[in-house]
Amino acid sequence: MFTGLKEINEMKNYLNKLMLPGILSPVLPIQAQKKVSIYAVRYKTCPGFGHTFTYQEDGAFAEGAGFNSLMLAYSTEISDDFTKIELENNQAVSIYSLIPLYNEETEFKNQNGAVALLELLDQYDVTEIVKIGRKNVCT
Repeated sequence: MFTGLKEINEMKNYLNKLMLPGILSPVLPIQAQKKVSIYAVRYKTCPGFGHTFTYQEDGAFAEGAGFNSLMLAYSTEISDDFTKIELENNQAVSIYSLIPLYNEETEFKNQNGAVALLELLDQYDVTEIVKIGRKNVCT
């Protein structure tokens, strides 16, 4: 139940974890969600686990970030009860997280698969929480 200032501050703290330096609002998560939504509508498909969205081959989402792609994956931060919601009609809705990737990590994923990349990311304790300057696990 929404009671006011406490919930607003909690959401602000969560969004601050996702913010990029030099940006005054949580632009990356919003841009990422928009890109995934547009993709689904434009191509009349529903992207799923392991799907990669590349921003630019030679660019980054934001100056100094280094990330040029996002990969859909199951969350490591949200409980399994929330990541797959069973509907009454025996269908399910999957909730994914967007993990920011460096170009080399995207190439690794394309050659070895999403599961192999997630195992590698896990070895370095990389989650979907954006950490600018985190180690590129493929260099």
